[in-house]
Amino acid sequence: MSRKLKKVISLLIVAILVSQPFMVAAATDTTSSNAEKETVFHETFENGNGVVKAAGGANLEVVSKAFDGNENGKAVYISNRANNWDGADIDFSDAGMEDGKTYTITVKGYVDQGVTVPENGQAFLQIPSGSYPLLANVNFVAGKEFTLTGEYKVNKSTDSAVRIQSSNEGATVPFFVGDILITTEETVETVTDQLVYHETFENGKGVAKEAGGAKLEAVSNEFAGNENGKAVYVSNRVNNWDGADINFSDVGMEAGNTYTITVKGYVDGGVTVPANGQVYLQIPSGSYPLLANVDFVAGEAFTLTGEYKVNASTDTAVRIQSNDDGAKVPFYIGDILITKQVTSGGSEPEPEDERAPAKEFTKIDFEDQTTGGFEQRGTTEVLTVTDEANHTDGGSYALKVENRTQNWNGPSLRVEEYIDLGHEYHVSAMVKLISPSSSQLQLSTQVGNGNNASYNNIQGKTISTDDGWVKLEGTFRYSSVGGEYVTIYVESSNNATASFYIDDVTFTPTGTGTVDIQKDLKPIKDVYADYFMIGNAVSYSEFEGLRYDLLKMHHNLVTAENAMKPGYAYNDNREFDFSAQDGLVKAARDSGLDVHGHVLVWHQQSPEWLYQNADGTPLSREAAIENMNNHIEATILNFGDDIISWDVVNEAIVVNGSNYENWRQHLRQSGWLRAIGDDYVELAFRKAKEVVNKHNLDIKLYYNDYNDHFENKSSIMYYMIKEINEKYAKENDGELLIDGVGMQAHYHLHERNTAERVEQSLKRFIELGVEVGVTELDITAGADGVLTEAEEKAQAYLYAQLFKIYKEHAEHISRVTFWGLNDATSWRADRNPLVFDRNLQAKEAYYAIIDPEGYIAKYEAPPEDENPSRQGKAVFGTPVIDGTIDDVWNNAPRLPINRYQAAWEGATGEGRVLWDHENLYVLIQVSDSELDKSSTAAHEQDSIEVFIDQLNTKATSYGVGHGQYRVNFANETSFNPGEIGAGFESATQVHPSGNGYTVELKIPLTEVTPENDMIIGFDLQINDARNGARQSVATWNDTSGAGWNDPSVFGLLTLAGDVTEEPVDDEDQAPVPGDKELKKEEKQAEKEERKALKEEEKATKQAEKEEKKASKEDKKSDKEGKK
Repeated sequence: MSRKLKKVISLLIVAILVSQPFMVAAATDTTSSNAEKETVFHETFENGNGVVKAAGGANLEVVSKAFDGNENGKAVYISNRANNWDGADIDFSDAGMEDGKTYTITVKGYVDQGVTVPENGQAFLQIPSGSYPLLANVNFVAGKEFTLTGEYKVNKSTDSAVRIQSSNEGATVPFFVGDILITTEETVETVTDQLVYHETFENGKGVAKEAGGAKLEAVSNEFAGNENGKAVYVSNRVNNWDGADINFSDVGMEAGNTYTITVKGYVDGGVTVPANGQVYLQIPSGSYPLLANVDFVAGEAFTLTGEYKVNASTDTAVRIQSNDDGAKVPFYIGDILITKQVTSGGSEPEPEDERAPAKEFTKIDFEDQTTGGFEQRGTTEVLTVTDEANHTDGGSYALKVENRTQNWNGPSLRVEEYIDLGHEYHVSAMVKLISPSSSQLQLSTQVGNGNNASYNNIQGKTISTDDGWVKLEGTFRYSSVGGEYVTIYVESSNNATASFYIDDVTFTPTGTGTVDIQKDLKPIKDVYADYFMIGNAVSYSEFEGLRYDLLKMHHNLVTAENAMKPGYAYNDNREFDFSAQDGLVKAARDSGLDVHGHVLVWHQQSPEWLYQNADGTPLSREAAIENMNNHIEATILNFGDDIISWDVVNEAIVVNGSNYENWRQHLRQSGWLRAIGDDYVELAFRKAKEVVNKHNLDIKLYYNDYNDHFENKSSIMYYMIKEINEKYAKENDGELLIDGVGMQAHYHLHERNTAERVEQSLKRFIELGVEVGVTELDITAGADGVLTEAEEKAQAYLYAQLFKIYKEHAEHISRVTFWGLNDATSWRADRNPLVFDRNLQAKEAYYAIIDPEGYIAKYEAPPEDENPSRQGKAVFGTPVIDGTIDDVWNNAPRLPINRYQAAWEGATGEGRVLWDHENLYVLIQVSDSELDKSSTAAHEQDSIEVFIDQLNTKATSYGVGHGQYRVNFANETSFNPGEIGAGFESATQVHPSGNGYTVELKIPLTEVTPENDMIIGFDLQINDARNGARQSVATWNDTSGAGWNDPSVFGLLTLAGDVTEEPVDDEDQAPVPGDKELKKEEKQAEKEERKALKEEEKATKQAEKEEKKASKEDKKSDKEGKK
């Protein structure tokens, strides 16, 4: 729509000005810059709504309505208003409003005669985001027209639209809008060439400097284009880069500006020029851009002319050199001219902001007795420089961190000034735990601030107070500096009150330079264009630099990793504030990416006041339903059809027993369930469907959950969706209420039969007639950021298996979304779960994904023994069971309880195991800052569990020697099966700080006689509860959640260290018969008995396998017979 005119004037540089080298601004053009109003957008509603969209819950209807200022008698009627924000939006992009430009917006409207207008009821012209600037306001008057006129400078980093709405008092007033006019000043500009630098070598070499091994000598040599006969001779050339450099700083070339560079040169007549020998004008750094090239010709002059935009973050000079073929050719340079364009009578265009080079970081050791720039992330933490602890050699001080109240609380340091964009940095900090006795501590980095920030784990470790000083370290490549806000910080991801020291903090470049993405790869989105969409999880930092390039190259859909969760939708006054989310969605849509909305109703990352009172008691059913409905409606309508699908309810189910059809007994004890009841899932979907249908939005509604590749979870989901959809379909002519199922797809390499389980669940959901979205795909492999070649191939093989399955069922799959762009920014960064590595380079998984069938055919499936269950060791010893840690425990290896069965990672800890000739002893230290046993269900309380398969049968159901032992922090016990409690003892001790507890227990070994090198099935589990519901499950080995009824998922524990069983040294000494010999005989007999039992179970399993195989063959024969 722009009618902007440009008049280009060439400024000739006269010969007089070339007699001396100089750096000056040329005389500016005196042409005046005229301004007049330019119409950018004009809406008269002659042909409907145009680009005007409903805001909030308002209805927009095009009607005929004549009033002053509405020339054609057409208008849009804005009704159904209940809130001040209900009105009409005009998106900047739809109206052609450009970032950084100032516009005048004029709106003509009218209020009907019969409308009751409250006192102070006003029409507002306002920006509905950022700082909510009010552009204009006038009183509503019944039976009269109104005019709103305001100016606004577009800021697309926070805003995306202008809104016609009202004051709070006028929230229910319906009104007409008949005319919207948006104008800006039209400028007739002149464009001129301005002289920046001119070198004629009249007085020597000037600022030209030798590059490589070349020699530069000022000489006299006349040739075409060299008017004064002075030149510099470039000789002694051996390599292509041997030549002459002109530094930007020497000639006044500034960052962000674009320059035209012209070089006149000559080659002597007697020089031998190899075939294809050329002279180059090139930038000798960064991506080495070639600005111009021409052939060397003996006895002839040459001219090089090229344009270059200065990038001071990577480049410092322009070079005159050659290609490889012309590496030894000497040549002359007689004239160098550098100019730039300026506009509007000599005013220079604003250069783009260029970052200053990174400062050098000095190790922070707190020896100056200051915090070194560290600040609290929250409001409660206390940071104190103390001499209570120290790690620095020869030092005395460290930073003490205490009084934390949230997991994310901790010391934070701004580091953006130490970063060169695109470079990789090694980050480290020494940490020492104060309390509790065991906790996870994590070194992280934040890029950006506010709702659009991204949070990246560098390294986390579960440590104990006995460990002393522990180093947290890792690398991170900063492709973004988040609008000049980057921090490094230490937190505890699962203990809100853990206290600790930090010391010797470093932040140093790795020296690996910048990287680029592999642009020659096949885009994943193109490979699967005919199958399903390819998505990724994003924060705002994904929309700049190389990360943006990679995102755009391989994906056509995005999901906000955090920004669209309920907790981000409100300001501190509990009012809706979608400004950050609007910016992210706008960035995605402007980039041609579709957006999936995540999430409307969830038990995590949601304001608790939506469903409970300040004292933690549930709201009334009516109040909670109202809050839920308001959130669903306002959120859906805010984004409208910019969102193609929504996760309406997320993670409502936890497995609770074996009656899968009774899905209500498996509903998570969330705040929503306690306040509303077991129909809250259905009510949420009904409200979402009502809003979508009422406003004719083409949006699919999903239920999303994790661990749904396991039969128990997928069966419960199946029955829930089936019942809800069948009920709704009967009432609504067969329409589905729940349109799709989201399979989160967080998988682990150590799990068995993942691909088979995924396909089984996928088929189960397809039976429901809904579409399936793979919503958060990643596969963990390796540890601590290290991935072996075998692990990488095994990970790739599983990705290939999954994509083969997805392709085979593609007609039922809407999208496959990876949960993160590359390993460094994954929420599981230490376990390398994604397709692109820390440097944005394709891993083996990429090649498996683009050709899954070929990859599977080319490589053998990884042997199962390469992905084993965890193996631990118990040592011989007998502790006192009193909840305190005896010295005997010091000999027992620690077993980390740090594998999670869900996306949410809560309490963690570590276990140790001892044994003697009758019992197994287990010590578990739990890090948990909020202890809760308010649920009547034992497994929904803060507790630990021990799983044992005494005979190590690896059976798939419980039998002889199998047991599940549960103890909560108050030492209340429960058992599965119940009879295994005989002889069991336990003791607990809650840490004085309240941020964890210790459990010590004795388990009689009734089916075996323990001995050295015996292996038993074994696992440990920590249940983390909050507000009467289990929110997290951490285990030593199993992530399936099936350990309560399937011993095959246990890890392996080896008994070691019984010195009483060491052989007699003197081989000639005859053994004395007695109790010891009898015990050996008894043990041998028991060993033979166990062996026989194992053989029997093995034979039974083989028979079952053969029977299943025969059954399959029979079915196959029947099927072929029918064909």
